[in-house]
Formats: sequence, structure tokens, C-alpha cells
Amino acid sequence: MVQTLHSQIEITLPPSEVKRLFLDFSSFPQFHTGFTARAMDASKSNPQPGDRLEINSNGTVLRPIVLENTTEHFYWQGNFHGLLKGTHMWRFLPSEEEGNQGGTTFVQAEDFEGVLSLLFSKWWPKWLGGMRRSIERDFGMFNGDFKRWAEGGRDRG
Repeated sequence: MVQTLHSQIEITLPPSEVKRLFLDFSSFPQFHTGFTARAMDASKSNPQPGDRLEINSNGTVLRPIVLENTTEHFYWQGNFHGLLKGTHMWRFLPSEEEGNQGGTTFVQAEDFEGVLSLLFSKWWPKWLGGMRRSIERDFGMFNGDFKRWAEGGRDRG
């Protein structure tokens, strides 16, 4: 059974600019704590399918593989001992929101599959190890921090 977690936010910049800023993994510490990313091959500033990343999420280090890197999508997938597979999805979509024409709907989502995916279901209680609410909160915090940084007065190089 697949468990999907999702968060999205509107950003006033065009999707190509939002994606360019997002792929500048070295900038993450400038706007958010608790989540870092880097390409395992430091020479690659634009990771491609098959490339491995190193993700540090609140002290948990993962080394997922990039599945897709297109104009509108950046996906990676990790596996935890065959018990849990997570596909993390970032989407950079042209906004359809009134007042944000030319802007981006920035989406962060993750599909969890496997025996341990129950920990991410809506009905699994936190006191039994349920993690859905805390991860959705973390997604929302990252998205908000990224939006403020992207739309702020930092050097856009």
C-alpha cells in the first residue's frame, strides 16, 4: 500500500528560476536547517537519472538515486533494507493561481511503499511510531523557508 505525503506553496518566480535555485543544494543552509542535499559526484551541479545524492534529514543520512530530472520534475528514490522504499518528488509547475501568473506552484511529495509504509498512514498513531504529521510539517517548513529565500533579496547569480 502506497502512502503519499504532500505539501505545496506558491512562489512568485518562474518555474525555471525556482528549479535553478532549488538545484543549488549548497545554498540550503542559508535558508533552512535540518535538511541538506548534495550530489555524491561533486562535479555534477545538475544531477541526472542514475546519479546518487547524499541527503541529511535531521541527522538521518540517506543516499538515494535520482530517477528523473526534467523541466518540471526532480525525483529521487531511496530504500531502507527492503522494508521501505521512498520516492521523493519535487515539482516546479506553472502556477494556475490567480495573482501568481508567471509564478510557480512548488510541490514536495513523497510516496512510501513497503511493510514500514504503515508508519506514514493517516490512521497510524504517533504514539505507535506514526510519522506522517511530523514529516508533513517538515515539508511545509522547508517549502516556506525556500519560498522566503527565493523571493528575498539574495544574489540570484
